[in-house]
Amino acid sequence: MSRSDGSEWLDNELENGNITFYKFSLFKNIKLIGQGGFGFVSSADYDEENVALKKLKSEEAAKETTKEATKKFVNEVIYY
Repeated sequence: MSRSDGSEWLDNELENGNITFYKFSLFKNIKLIGQGGFGFVSSADYDEENVALKKLKSEEAAKETTKEATKKFVNEVIYY
């Protein structure tokens, strides 16, 4: 069954090692630092490193749950 919401593409990218999955509960000291076109950007500590987190805006996710929107989100993260 083909899914048009981008989740099949995301599953494949995770499985192929192109995207790494991190358990959200392992991030500490999360602080909002800004927002972009697709969501909110925060800094956080993960395994003794400072990292950036990006969370989709819920209304954006509801409007654009397509394969292309998922790719745009991921590409925006990779770009930075």
